[in-house]
Amino acid sequence: MDLKLVKELKKLHARHLDNQLRGADAVRHRQLLGLLAQPLRRKLDNERRRQLRIPGQLEVQFQLGPVTLTCSATDFSPGGLSLRSFLWDFIDGSHVEVINLHVTGQDHPVSVKARMVWQSVDDNEPQVGLEFVEITPDDRRQIEAAFERLLIEEVERRATEVL
Repeated sequence: MDLKLVKELKKLHARHLDNQLRGADAVRHRQLLGLLAQPLRRKLDNERRRQLRIPGQLEVQFQLGPVTLTCSATDFSPGGLSLRSFLWDFIDGSHVEVINLHVTGQDHPVSVKARMVWQSVDDNEPQVGLEFVEITPDDRRQIEAAFERLLIEEVERRATEVL
């Protein structure tokens, strides 16, 4: 993986987050994201998943009645996430409201309904999978911004491992 391309992507992404990315630079941003995500997409094809999932440090806040609960995600995609948590013990029914995604010091406030699609306990580690089901266009943009931030961090991490 070319570290120069990763650095170029980071610069373009900073402008993208400030809504200052237009024309050819916006096209280049998308091209670099696609190009640098190819190794991750190959893994996706092997796992037969519908969407690319990124491992990473992501804190997720939920609103459960009057209580706000924070959990760490084990992976994340634009369509949902996986958590290490006994969250299902607290869910009344099969839905929960996600109110914030916190990635590397930056909050991405949302108000998204998510439904629990699976739960398991592996090696005494509780896990739950959530799929986002009710998403406004503004929340979709916040989710995509958080996902792109994690994607860039993962691409950069892999690039520096190679060097």
